[in-house]
Amino acid sequence: MRWGTAKIVGLLLLLLAAGRLSAQRDTARRRFPFDQAEITYQSGMIMPHVPAIDFISNDYTWGLNVRLLQTTRGTARWHHLYSRPVLGIGYHQGSLGNDRVYGGARSLYGFFEGPVFRIEGTASLVYRMSAGVSYLNKTYEVHENNYNIAIGSHLNLHYRLSLLATVRLTDHYQLVAGAGMNHFSNGKIQSPNKGLNLLNGSLGLRYAFYHPTWQKLPPGKPPQVNQRNHFSLIWSHGIKDHSRFQPGLYYVTSLNCNYERQYARVAKYGIGLDAFYNPSLINHQDQPGPQNLSNPRLYRMGLHLSHDLIVGDFSLTMQLGHYLYNKVYYITDFYNRIGLKYYHHQKLIFKLALKSHNANAEFIEFGVGYQW
Repeated sequence: MRWGTAKIVGLLLLLLAAGRLSAQRDTARRRFPFDQAEITYQSGMIMPHVPAIDFISNDYTWGLNVRLLQTTRGTARWHHLYSRPVLGIGYHQGSLGNDRVYGGARSLYGFFEGPVFRIEGTASLVYRMSAGVSYLNKTYEVHENNYNIAIGSHLNLHYRLSLLATVRLTDHYQLVAGAGMNHFSNGKIQSPNKGLNLLNGSLGLRYAFYHPTWQKLPPGKPPQVNQRNHFSLIWSHGIKDHSRFQPGLYYVTSLNCNYERQYARVAKYGIGLDAFYNPSLINHQDQPGPQNLSNPRLYRMGLHLSHDLIVGDFSLTMQLGHYLYNKVYYITDFYNRIGLKYYHHQKLIFKLALKSHNANAEFIEFGVGYQW
C-alpha cells in the first residue's frame, strides 16, 4: 500500500505539540480550540449493492483518520440533553477496494459524537455521525476507466456512521475501537453514480490536551417544550445528471409542506406533502412530450413520514415517502431523504438534503423555508 503515513503521523505529532503548548501557556483561557486529538486506522471491505461493484472489488480497504475533538462545556441546554457530546473535524485518507479502478479517497469532514452510556473516567460506548467532502482520484472514463460505474466525479460527499468504545489508559490517553460504514457519492451531479459503501473496523488512540470544565445547570426543573406543533413550507432546488449514456444537467425543484410534532426536547416526528418537478424524466418516457413546465409527466407528488433529531438550532431529518402521482415509474414508487436543517430564530429554515430511491441517489437539494 502506498500512502502518506509519515505525513499524517507527523501532522498528529504537530497537533499534540500545539495542544501541549496551548495547555501549558494558559489553561484558564484554553486558547487552543480543541481539547483532544485522535488517530485511527481502519480496515474493511466494499459492501456491494450492485453485482458489478462486487465483481470489480479485488482487495480489502484501508484508511487512516486524524481528528481534532472538542468536548462541549455545558453552556447550552442541548449539551446536557445529549449528555456532554463531542464535536470535531477530521481528515481521512484511504483505499476503495481496487486501486486501478476506484483509486483512493481524501476527505475533510465534521462530526458529532454522543454517548450511548459512560462509566465516568473509565470507559464509554459512543455513536459518531460524520459528513464532509471527499476527493477521489479515479473516476469513470469512457475509454480509460469504463469499469468504474460507481463514481463519476472527483468531488463527492463522504458520510460515515460508526459505533465506538473508548477505554482510558492513562490520564491523557484513551484506546478507541469500533466499527462503521462509509459512503461516497456525488448526489447524481455527474454520472455514473452508483456510489461506494465501505464496511470496516477501526482501532486508534485518543490524546487529551487538557480536561475541560463542565458547567452544571442551575438547580430546578428543566424547561418544557413551549410549542409542540409546527407547520413549515420549504422550496428546494438542485441539479442532476441523467446517465453516462445520455449526459446532461437538469434543474430540479421541489415544494414541501410539513406538519411536525415535537414529542421530546431532542426529537420530533411528522407528515408532509411533496411536489417535484424533474425534467430528466423525459428520458424515461416511451413517447417524450415537451420538455417544459407544461408536460404533466415531469411532475410527481408524494406523501412522506419524517423523524428529526434536534441539536440546538440544527436538526438531522430522515424521511420516507411514497408517490401519489407518478406517470413515470423508475426503480420504485418509494423515495427517501436524509438531510440537515438549520433554523434561524426558529422561523427561517435552510435545508441541505439528498433525495434517493433505495440506494440510488436522485439529486442533492438546497432549500429555504419558513416555520410557524
